[in-house]
Amino acid sequence: MEVETAVSAATKAEATDAEVAAWKAPATMVLVQLFNTGMVLLSKVAIGGGMFVFALLAYRSLFGAAIILPFALLLERIKWKEIDWHAAGWIFLNAFIGYAIPMSLYYYGL
Repeated sequence: MEVETAVSAATKAEATDAEVAAWKAPATMVLVQLFNTGMVLLSKVAIGGGMFVFALLAYRSLFGAAIILPFALLLERIKWKEIDWHAAGWIFLNAFIGYAIPMSLYYYGL
């Protein structure tokens, strides 16, 4: 009797874990979209209030880097040894072209 109870409890736990795992990705996507919408609305209010567009981008980038940097240093500490100056230059160039220029044009258009 106890074996059946233990097996059914393990099966229920696996089913619960599978249900939670099935909802993690969609819930995360919705959360990201909510944060993105909030950033766009706050940016629109800040620009409408007279804030300079490039100052907004600088503050947004610095705030994002301050939030992400501790996680990157902690979770990717082994990968830091593999990055040389050439790779760091490519990362900077791709970040600049892929983020700074398009966001500048986007906010300038607002």
